[in-house]
Amino acid sequence: MRTTCTVRRRNLVSDGRGGWTEGTPTDTETICRIAPFGHRSAVSDALVGAQLSELTPFMISLPHDTDVQADDVILIDGETFAVQGLMNDHTHMTAVRAIATRME
Repeated sequence: MRTTCTVRRRNLVSDGRGGWTEGTPTDTETICRIAPFGHRSAVSDALVGAQLSELTPFMISLPHDTDVQADDVILIDGETFAVQGLMNDHTHMTAVRAIATRME
């Protein structure tokens, strides 16, 4: 993994009236790798004018001990990706794999 990325988690803080408001997000820098995810023909269909569609899912691989959750945001090379879910169903995980979509 050679790309640096930032895992951003929003923080909710009490508004003092029984509700919540958004506080300062927590950013954690780490290394990662990103690749289109899915069936090869689906990825091919998403290639339009040599650009990937914003609806194309991506697999973002991070070090095995990275704290990432669904609903986190990952920033990579000026682009923002919303984590949709994690593929962490292996006993001996060597990497955390997040499925994410590009945000505008």
